[in-house]
Amino acid sequence: MSGNEFQNWNSGENPENLELVHWMDLDEWEARKKQPIENMYQTFADAADAIDEFGPIEIHTSRANAYFWRTSGQFEDDIIAVRQSGLNVRRILIRADSFEDTYGNFANCIDHVLSDNAIGPEVEYAHLMGWAKGLSLDVEEFDPERDYSRTEIEAVAALQLLKIRDQMLEAEPEEEGYINFIFDLGFTAGRAFSALQSTVYLEPNARAAIETKQKYIEKGLKSGSAERRRKRLEQFIQEVEHVFSANEAVRDYEDIVLRLAFDRVVPPGAYGHGQFDNYCSALRSESPYKERFDDLFRKSLK
Repeated sequence: MSGNEFQNWNSGENPENLELVHWMDLDEWEARKKQPIENMYQTFADAADAIDEFGPIEIHTSRANAYFWRTSGQFEDDIIAVRQSGLNVRRILIRADSFEDTYGNFANCIDHVLSDNAIGPEVEYAHLMGWAKGLSLDVEEFDPERDYSRTEIEAVAALQLLKIRDQMLEAEPEEEGYINFIFDLGFTAGRAFSALQSTVYLEPNARAAIETKQKYIEKGLKSGSAERRRKRLEQFIQEVEHVFSANEAVRDYEDIVLRLAFDRVVPPGAYGHGQFDNYCSALRSESPYKERFDDLFRKSLK
């Protein structure tokens, strides 16, 4: 499956956290070919046909990314939009039968999905119903013998709210649009406050963990750099000792011995060759190299 994207939208990197999007194989996603869209789609049919032919529509902005998909099964006549901002991922169902009344055109639909307060019928409604059915959760009756998990309790509460909505729709079917809007708004607000509650408690700890990890990384790099320098100095002083002992004619020429030894340890053109003066200074001044250096040159001058 290939992807296509709108031109003239802010470019961005593909998000790293779309674990909720499970109907496209990762290899297919990585191998897709992007085809820029030259003209804005107008109708639901235009966008749906393009997705069927070219693959998901991708839109990248500085505040959020959006992906418009087609899938099979229960929602095969509709479009599923995925809005991703940081680690926040939402799926919104774009219904074919209410598209024109809700959005008017595809450009408005895009703006709606990308907006920070996007509200709309979410796929999670249907997922919740199917999941609850699989667990045999009953909205009407409480089983005193059953050990309900916290998740199951929350699911029953959500199902009870949906039942209230259905009862309101039965009583006032002419107000369906308004009633659905109120419930969608409440659902979105609930998710927003739930996410905020999580970030209030988790984000400071997450940031502290990231900072700690970065410090460990930096410490590791520094310690690694220090270890490499120590090994290089040890190789250098060993080679200085070798050149000094093997070449009696140059023993009185300290700089020549150092240059010959350094070029053997760090050949010309190799990384670090330009640090000759620094390494020589370290041999002359830093323990334990200074003592071994003085044993060669300072004693020979006495």
